[in-house]
Amino acid sequence: MPAVVNTSGGGDSIILTPTATLAPNTQYTFVVTAAVADTTGSSIVPYQMSFTTGAAVAQVDPAVNFRQDEFSPPPTGANFTDVKIGPDGKLYASTEDGRISAGPSTRRNAGNGQIITSIQTFNNGKRLITALP
Repeated sequence: MPAVVNTSGGGDSIILTPTATLAPNTQYTFVVTAAVADTTGSSIVPYQMSFTTGAAVAQVDPAVNFRQDEFSPPPTGANFTDVKIGPDGKLYASTEDGRISAGPSTRRNAGNGQIITSIQTFNNGKRLITALP
């Protein structure tokens, strides 16, 4: 399965993101070998896990989509790392330096909302946000 491999901001976990939709009702196996090293160069303990995807879901409305180039620039030049619509209907966009912009859920508005810096404050500086819940 083609995928993008990354780590968390702290380098303490592996993030594997498939580049295509997983097939329904299909078993997949994720394997980490001793050839994989952490950020210090130490080998990772070999690990393997399997999972089976569920049934196919209904198609997503193609009218609802986002592209990076549709958003206004993030605050002070930090790149966006994730975008979600919250339960309050606002568009939340996280940045690579630990800020979250919250604003109206319209295109070209991700960088124009209220800037939330609580993650930066808690961590005494910048902190990569890889995904919003």
